[in-house]
Amino acid sequence: MIDNTDPDIPRLLMGQDYADAEALARAYQPKHAKDIYGLKSLGVALIAQGRHEEALTTLERALRLEPRDHELWSNKGVALSSLGRYPDAVRMFEAALALKPDDADALANLGWTYYKQRDFKQALAAYNDAVNWDEGCYAAWRGLARVLLDNGDLDDAIICHGRALMMRQDDPFTLMGFARTYKDKGMYAEACAVYAELVSRFPQYGDPVAAMVHLSHWNVDWESLEQDMALLREALETKSIAQPFQLLSLDIGPDLHLKVARCQARREVDSLPVNVDRRAPDDPRFNYKHRKLRIGYISSDFGNHPVGRLVAGVLAAHDKQHFRIFGYSADRARRGHHVHTQIKSACDSFIEVSRLGDVELVDRLRRDEIDILVDLNGWTRNNRLRAMSLRAAPIQVTWLGYPGTTGFDGVIDYLIGDPVTTPLAMADDYSEKLALMPHCYQPNDDGRPSQRLRSRQRAGLPASGIVFCSFNNYYKILPTMLDAWCRIMKAVPGSVIWLLNAGDIPQANLQEEFSRRGIGSERLIFARRVPADEHLARLALADIALDTFPYGSHTTGSDALWMGVPLVSLMGTTFASRVAASLLRAIGVPELAVTSQADYEALAIHLASDPVRLKRIRQKLRRNRDKTPLFDTAGFARDLEQLYRRMMDRHHRGLAPDHLLS
Repeated sequence: MIDNTDPDIPRLLMGQDYADAEALARAYQPKHAKDIYGLKSLGVALIAQGRHEEALTTLERALRLEPRDHELWSNKGVALSSLGRYPDAVRMFEAALALKPDDADALANLGWTYYKQRDFKQALAAYNDAVNWDEGCYAAWRGLARVLLDNGDLDDAIICHGRALMMRQDDPFTLMGFARTYKDKGMYAEACAVYAELVSRFPQYGDPVAAMVHLSHWNVDWESLEQDMALLREALETKSIAQPFQLLSLDIGPDLHLKVARCQARREVDSLPVNVDRRAPDDPRFNYKHRKLRIGYISSDFGNHPVGRLVAGVLAAHDKQHFRIFGYSADRARRGHHVHTQIKSACDSFIEVSRLGDVELVDRLRRDEIDILVDLNGWTRNNRLRAMSLRAAPIQVTWLGYPGTTGFDGVIDYLIGDPVTTPLAMADDYSEKLALMPHCYQPNDDGRPSQRLRSRQRAGLPASGIVFCSFNNYYKILPTMLDAWCRIMKAVPGSVIWLLNAGDIPQANLQEEFSRRGIGSERLIFARRVPADEHLARLALADIALDTFPYGSHTTGSDALWMGVPLVSLMGTTFASRVAASLLRAIGVPELAVTSQADYEALAIHLASDPVRLKRIRQKLRRNRDKTPLFDTAGFARDLEQLYRRMMDRHHRGLAPDHLLS
């Protein structure tokens, strides 16, 4: 807050004319020895321009003149928080509140500082105090909504978003949060309505268009899909602004995926404090000399999540005589599941980092002297790529969690792939150098259960006829793929397709789309969600798994193959569309991956119509499970360790990262 000693300065600040406000503040002539108006105004103008170190110097001068001005302490806290110096910022806000306990703005900024540390409990307390003192504090309502959303308290998040929007209807970011809350709650129609409003009112943003298209696929609401896709393509070509994950299921080509990822990476880097310790990979402080190579894995999915289930066995299989394994867990909500316990016990050191800000996280990683830092998130929720852009280790790698490039040129050195998912011929589609595993980039835990459910009736399946299945999320099912499935089912009389139950509305929409293509609801079987072990047991009852395109089966594909179910896949040009082909090659049945939709349909029909060939392939899958690379966890760990050694060898020889071929 600035008083009206000079009426032009507040007007300029409110109008975001920060440079002019700065000029007036510098020209202001103090009226007495303790007149801090000019310094206070200058501090606010400098903060608004992102010049936080200069603001700190200015605010400290003002505090020497008037140490009992609570706004100076609060503004200093804002500058420190923006620089990532969160503990110092908290002390400044506490000093401001000691002078004025009902300062709602200081409380809201304190809440934001706690939120950035992912300390939701303290953030909620600060935001609640702010609205208790001042029900009109917009920043506090918006902050409450954000924390409640991330904490899964969706009903309360909707209420708080509504309160914030009553005060300020022109904030697109609050509207985006509102839409995301509706989506997470399964209120897809309401979410789509908010996204549509965003697209109409804020055409300069690409995020809402991408989110709206992605949600339409979640909800199987394809009524305006063609029009929405045209809007999205225009937004991507002109702005390239979107969340990269939301585009994986769209057939837009690897060049556009790379362009969008680079744009998102720039946004992340630009949001970091300016004056922080950014290092280069050849920084002398990274010249570690360790007897054991230190590998740090950072993920928000160390628990009951596909990534956690896939990676747990590899972490346990690492050669602990030559490698020291660090696990950095970026999501406290994953604790408590047996997979989390398994991962924790597999690591030599396991550290909870979900409450650390970017600068604090990087400081911790540097103190641990990590040689190779492996990101297991990519562009998925709660990733820490922004922190990695400060360079936390001499070698930084992305792997497993996201099937595509991060777009962080010069920050993420390597992407771990394989000759099928990321062939060298496609290297230009990635900002990282390609580090290729010899067989398949995807690990699998060969200790998982393999018990089979013998009764179709118990699973709700018909006693006879071919059972196709696809247990992928609905957003991976595009109209063109559904067309193919329906043609396949029409060519195989008596067949059914077994799908996930994704909720009443999406399921009803999907049934309607099948019906429009001539497949009645009696041929659709919807499986309820069950624990992973139970799902694997019933999966063996399926005859043929049908892959999706262009975002294909990943964990769902290896689950099917583990249980001996053939997977028919269509391979494209993006990482996400080539994973199933890699899985099939690694288990010895590469012929099940084809490169055209016509061949995809023909192969599925042929398998379903030839029981002898189908039986032979199922038997081959069961034999190969124990003697091919796909489910050889220990062998995978050795191959991965060899990649790490090759990365480190280049670094020690002073060589820049380069493609590492199998």
